[in-house]
Amino acid sequence: MRHTRARPLRTYAALALALALAACGGPGGGGGPDPQPGPQEFTLIDQFPSPESRVGDRFSTGLALRGDLLVAGAPYAAGVSAGAAGAGAAWPFLLGGTPAPGTRFASATGMNNDTFGTAVAIDGAYTFVGVPGADDDRGSVFVYRREGDAFTLVTTLAEPSRSVNAKFGNRIAAHGGRVLIAAPGKPDGVGRRGVAHVFEREGEDFVYRQILQLPVGVDDDDGIIDRFGTAVALRGDVAVVTSLATNRAYVYEFAAGSWSHVTTLGGASEHEARRFGQSVAIGADVMFVGAPAGESPGFEHGRVYVYARGSGGWTSAYQFFTDTGVTAWYGYAVATDGTRLVVGAPTAVIGGVSGAGAAFVYGIEGNEVSGTYQRLTALGPTSDARFGAFVAIDGNRIAVAVPRRTISGEPPGEVAVFER
Repeated sequence: MRHTRARPLRTYAALALALALAACGGPGGGGGPDPQPGPQEFTLIDQFPSPESRVGDRFSTGLALRGDLLVAGAPYAAGVSAGAAGAGAAWPFLLGGTPAPGTRFASATGMNNDTFGTAVAIDGAYTFVGVPGADDDRGSVFVYRREGDAFTLVTTLAEPSRSVNAKFGNRIAAHGGRVLIAAPGKPDGVGRRGVAHVFEREGEDFVYRQILQLPVGVDDDDGIIDRFGTAVALRGDVAVVTSLATNRAYVYEFAAGSWSHVTTLGGASEHEARRFGQSVAIGADVMFVGAPAGESPGFEHGRVYVYARGSGGWTSAYQFFTDTGVTAWYGYAVATDGTRLVVGAPTAVIGGVSGAGAAFVYGIEGNEVSGTYQRLTALGPTSDARFGAFVAIDGNRIAVAVPRRTISGEPPGEVAVFER
């Protein structure tokens, strides 16, 4: 095991700005804004390569950013036990410095295909790491507490019924002392329809609160696998769980001590064609749902649907996209901190390089996406790197996953960090 020091890029700021932040224009969609290239606020400052020299680790598949802490997962990294292929791991990085000294998050008893690090989230001093393949795909979530530069494992969360194939921990969202954890393979007697679970912090403990399920009467075409928990988001009193099988986003709100389903978004034929619900993010009374596919094969330019919360609840505001080419998968990832929106397009062609990928940054004004954007790309795009497969933002920093990037023989995967 080795911890790799971040490669400093500040001396190449001008080159990074020219290569990584060139803008591209294009039409908006569905009555929404028509964003145009705008000011270049964010500059590439660091790249964190995979800490271990193993091809296929998929480093940066799980990604979270909060303050000076970046956490990236590698769900197919080798385990502590010899021969535990795909046991997985995750690493914390302190931005502006080096990886946290001697820290490698992993299960001491990791087995083949546990996929530790598939999902990660940060809330305050706590970091959550999903292990959806553990214990015959029952899954679990490891919780670490940060004190200075040190991290301590404080507890492990599990799906209450410990159902085989539940894949608890496949997606995680955390905010304000609450944690929303998806178990998209959870069986319910009909099929593997999926659920999500809410935990809440009490002191140093995380207490189980409630299960979130598909509303009564909702089903997909075959009623067997609904994948409820494809993506999750949590902010204040609002939780969102999506399903790619139903192409819907299910919205829950907390009131009078419990969570209740309040509305369902999507579900039309256009949503089905576009993989509506691949990603989701919540701002202040505004929600963004990614739909990265197109209406027909070969035209996967994708788009983002915007919903606003008013006195009448959540309503559709508009949809938009920035022209990134017909196979960009724009909207595969979305993230917001309430003031800006970041949209990943991991298969975009950049400078003639297929699958290099890009991410787009927009300002948010109320429930409106600003009329300008900035495009982010890797410093020296490489084929099939998938820049933008996962994105995270917190204040003046943006982190972008590049899970398939390989340069000069280094192992695949890195995280690019931008700052303004």
